Amino acid sequence: KGIAKGLEINEPITSPTFTLVNEHRGRIPLYHFDLYRLDDYTALYDIGYEEYFYDEGVCAIEWPERLGPLLPKERLEVIIQKGEKEDERVILFKDFGRRYEELLKEMGQ
Repeated sequence: KGIAKGLEINEPITSPTFTLVNEHRGRIPLYHFDLYRLDDYTALYDIGYEEYFYDEGVCAIEWPERLGPLLPKERLEVIIQKGEKEDERVILFKDFGRRYEELLKEMGQ
């Protein structure tokens, strides 16, 4: 929801539990993937995953390890962990590729 807010998306954001992807329009598109129910990454060919992954939008992917060899080599991983308190979260960023390395530098990471 924080990503959507930053992209100026004003519609409700819900997880695409029974579909692979929800699309949201804002300043730039947000493509929210939930791959929990994905048994075989080749099913992503049927939805044209490349149009999402290599578009100018942002892909937020839950369960990215299910992408297998389709996981982009260049990416920014956002890891959300529970904090010490019940309502506390720790957010970690991990860059893969120069573009995302530069982005994290700009963000002050």
